[in-house]
Formats: sequence, C-alpha cells, structure tokens
Amino acid sequence: MKLTDFIPDVRVPLGKKGRHKIESYTVSVQEATYHCMSMAIKDRLEEGIIPGTHTRLVRDDGTIVMSDAISERRDHIEFIEEAFGMVLINGLGLGMTIEPIIRKDQVDHVIVVEKEQDVIDLVAPTYLKRYSQGLSIVKADAFSFEPNQCPDVVWNDIWDYISDENVPEMKRLHEKYANASWCDSWARERCENFREIVEKEMYTSVDVVFERLDAAGFTLAAPEEEHG
Repeated sequence: MKLTDFIPDVRVPLGKKGRHKIESYTVSVQEATYHCMSMAIKDRLEEGIIPGTHTRLVRDDGTIVMSDAISERRDHIEFIEEAFGMVLINGLGLGMTIEPIIRKDQVDHVIVVEKEQDVIDLVAPTYLKRYSQGLSIVKADAFSFEPNQCPDVVWNDIWDYISDENVPEMKRLHEKYANASWCDSWARERCENFREIVEKEMYTSVDVVFERLDAAGFTLAAPEEEHG
C-alpha cells in the first residue's frame, strides 16, 4: 500500500480565519533535492520530501503548524497502526490522521482536543460532516481536558517544532494518560535526543552525506513510498 493511500491527502478547504490559514504550496524538484541533502547531513533521510503540491496550516507569524508532506505522514504511521477502541488526539492540525483512524474496524470513537478556535473553524467542519458518527472535536487545552473515560490510545501532537524544550510537556501528558494502553507524542525520540543530534550534525562531512544517500538508494524519480 502506498503511504498516500494509508494516509490520504488532506481534503480541507483553503481559507483564513484569525491568525491561521490553510494554503496549498508546491515543492519543486530543486527544493526537494536541497531539502533531502539537508536531511542527509542530519542523518534523517526519513524526513525527506518529494516534489509536488501539498497542503499546510500556517500561523500569521509564518510558523508552519502542520503539512501533509510525506515526511509528516511518516511521523504518524505508528500511531495509526496502534489505534483501537477510544482514541484521543491532542492537537487537530489539518486532521490528517482522522480519516485513516476512523475507518479502522478496531476504533470505536475518536476525540480530538484543540485549543485554537480558528483551527477548529477551518478544519473541523469537513471531518464532522464526513464522519457524523464516531468523531468528537473539543475546544480545550490538552493539559486541562478531562475525558469521561480513560482512552485506549493517546496521540499528542501540539508542538510546531522538534526541540528538547518539548520534552517536559510530553512527560506531563504521558503521566496524565499513564493508564492508556498506548500513549506517545509526535517526534518524541528526536526531541529527547535533540542536543546530541545537533552536535553530530555539526561534524558531518560531505562524503558521509553522499554515503547516506547512496545507502538509502535515494532518488527523486522513484515511485511513491509504499507502506506495509
């Protein structure tokens, strides 16, 4: 199965509300090449991107809150595979994981917690119309929200960047949902090892970069990544 079939393209209307907007953007072959070279330097080729048109949620200060680029879809694979029963998602973003989760037979209900009303207004109507049963989207803060029952699976995706500064908040949420069968946070391992990763990146040679690209068999002309 192609990754884009496992996690479909985001299908929410483009628009702007308050401090947030949903827009489409195009990645050229040149831009994808530069980005993948950069990721090779960081030994993070799994974060490489491919050319094409994508969708992203952007704040008015220029911060990209979320996109449906291939690299971001990869970050959510394990969560989607683990999802069952009652699923709690902290952070709505583009709602990218809602569809693949709700269509799983093992999932009974999905609750999404989002504190930004602008994001809810832009994104929620599409999914609530499409999935009138089995989906709740709640305006609340992830740290203060109290579900009626302990969820089976929890996914925390409330951060804009990968940074070790996110770790204390991740720990708070993991402790809060310690009784869940499965709980994890977006890019947690990379956040926990952030300083070590940055230090290694500073001493990566060009030869090592090309070795990594070659070992990965990387080519922009390759077919879309397959999952499963």
